[in-house]
Amino acid sequence: MVLIRAEALLAADDWQQAMTLIHDHRTSTSRARGPESLVSHTTGQPLEPWPASSLEEAWTALKRERATEMWLEARRMGDLRRWKENNVPGEDDWPDRESISFHFVQNPAEDCLPVAQVEIDVNPNF
Repeated sequence: MVLIRAEALLAADDWQQAMTLIHDHRTSTSRARGPESLVSHTTGQPLEPWPASSLEEAWTALKRERATEMWLEARRMGDLRRWKENNVPGEDDWPDRESISFHFVQNPAEDCLPVAQVEIDVNPNF
């Protein structure tokens, strides 16, 4: 919910307040997140705030934080599609998959999924 509020602030061009919410969220000690969320499991140090000195950089920080929160829940595609449709500023953090394998060059990332064959088989509207 905090990140939804931060996105609403960014849509209203209030990036400073949005970054305050994002940083508070990253370092929250709520029972749901647990105190282990306060430190990096790699370095053991507290998480650094995402840097932002403009609206575009704040959008990038929000996108990065939502990606971190949502990817395991398989909810990231909705964000990506919404931001693309609304031409939202800021970078999307995508790994450089093209340098890993030619398969990613020949098959770029999509923002939709094909309809499953089982759905086509049982739905007379197809």
